[in-house]
Amino acid sequence: MVEGMVTARASLLPFLFLAFAACSSTSTIDSLWADLATDARRAEPLSEPDAARAKLTNDRAAKARALAQKGALHSGRDHMRAAVLLAESADPADWELAAQLGNQAAELGEPLGLRVVAEAIDKDLVRQGKPQRYGTQWVWNRERRVWRLHPIDPATTDDERAALGVPSYGELIQAEIRFSAPALAPR
Repeated sequence: MVEGMVTARASLLPFLFLAFAACSSTSTIDSLWADLATDARRAEPLSEPDAARAKLTNDRAAKARALAQKGALHSGRDHMRAAVLLAESADPADWELAAQLGNQAAELGEPLGLRVVAEAIDKDLVRQGKPQRYGTQWVWNRERRVWRLHPIDPATTDDERAALGVPSYGELIQAEIRFSAPALAPR
């Protein structure tokens, strides 16, 4: 009887290890996500980005990349969160992985994954000096101290934007006007 109990307990060990590993990876991506949220709350709204925040962003992206490479992302939410962390990076290779993970997130039932795909595509187009397709990228105008929408490719339709969860062209322009309004006001 005791011998049978030892065998039954031993057969549960691999299962428990896998369950713990899954929880551990989820808590790791959740921890990185929480760090990103904390960083965003601490950032001065509409201020110029700084080197310290850029380093934190790239460190989080490296950890998200490692989780993705290890196959440690399981749910649509995990994939979407890792995709966002990678899309925030300054490394174009991370943007490609962000798009892949965003598509996987959508396939796993997380529709926000498609929004990350749009961001990764736009970010790479901006890096190349081309107009963005979806309108997800903003650039800092030092002289006016405001964020401006990077030029948008007029060939991209509002239906294409909507398919990836991005606002219409008109809504994007209205957002730019709202963001620019404080800088345009007389001092």
